[in-house]
Amino acid sequence: MIQAQDPIEVLIVESKPNNLCSLAKMLQREEYITVSILADGFDINTECSYQLIIIDQALGRFDSLGFYNSLKENPTLKNTPVLLLCDLDSLEALPLSLLSSNFDILLLPVRQAELLMRVSSLLSLGILLKQKEEKFLELDCCKQHRLDLHAQLIASEKSAALGRSVAGFSHELNTPLGLCVTAASYLAENSKQVSKSLSDKSLSTQAVQSYIDTVDETLDIILSSLNRSTEMVANFKLVAVDVSSEKKRSFVLHDYLKRVINSLTPALRKTKYCIEVVGDDLVIDTYPGALSQVITNIVMNAIIHAFEGREQGTILIRVVHDGSNVHLNCSDNGKGMTTESLAKVFEAYYTTREGQGGSGLGTSIIYKLVTETLQGQISCSSELGVGTMFTITIPIYLAPEHASPANSN
Repeated sequence: MIQAQDPIEVLIVESKPNNLCSLAKMLQREEYITVSILADGFDINTECSYQLIIIDQALGRFDSLGFYNSLKENPTLKNTPVLLLCDLDSLEALPLSLLSSNFDILLLPVRQAELLMRVSSLLSLGILLKQKEEKFLELDCCKQHRLDLHAQLIASEKSAALGRSVAGFSHELNTPLGLCVTAASYLAENSKQVSKSLSDKSLSTQAVQSYIDTVDETLDIILSSLNRSTEMVANFKLVAVDVSSEKKRSFVLHDYLKRVINSLTPALRKTKYCIEVVGDDLVIDTYPGALSQVITNIVMNAIIHAFEGREQGTILIRVVHDGSNVHLNCSDNGKGMTTESLAKVFEAYYTTREGQGGSGLGTSIIYKLVTETLQGQISCSSELGVGTMFTITIPIYLAPEHASPANSN
């Protein structure tokens, strides 16, 4: 018999009083077994946690098989082991559908030794099944936790990408606005001099013409800078909205990739890293926000990992298409990866920067975005001392009924 610290609750469903007493006495000789008795199978207490249910095949006014089937439909009792008592004639009529891992049959008449052996076996099985169910629940919780973590990381990546876009936009906008301020200040100074000459009645025709030329040149600078600023604001709004949006739209791929690279200006400032976008220019219809995250992560990974300890480096993004798909080959001339790192490059939580702030989730997020949101494929090749290439293949036109699973978490 199994060893149990807590009492084990066994339910006997039997219509004959003599049989009830006999079975109860046999089981209660084991001190850890507590017996509950139910006549005819009615009004079962589903709130009670039974470890075993014994059913007599001849249940008088209640069908034993019907009772067993009702147990399987009860969420509290459906996994409880069942021992069916029946005679040899009834055994041949039992349906094969009854056979399961937590169901057993004991032929009448009942012998105590055999009853205790079957009960022990089913109780042990019940414990194993309960442990298995708890393990499945634990695994489900872990899986859900990882899904939630991925969703949080994707949201965090969006915020980080938006932050980089804002920083890059601010930096780039300073140049044309600075020119406007300088030109306006210069024009204001010239206007003061002209005004003073006019008051002194010393303003000559030549001075007036010079002032007009200065105004024309200065206004050209101001208007050109303002037009550049307007274009930059429009581009920023486009990238910023895409980063935080889950909407699908059509856009010119080559131009969009350049806007994404421009948004990374703060990260590239004071470095000699060069990023080039070359190849086919075409319009695609997909999720620009997800694509922006993918390209940003690949570029930042190259800067952090591939060019670690190096002052110079080149990242080349080559665009080609074959009619239905577009291929983005993102390569760098960095230090490359080992065979082991390459084999695990898309595994979550794998990092070569253990203890240095690396989460090991960057490339797994890239993989999730490409394969789920963009409905494409991604692969990686690398050679130590030569560099690394990520090859991304996505549909040029993503069907309108496709949802964005990675962004909808």
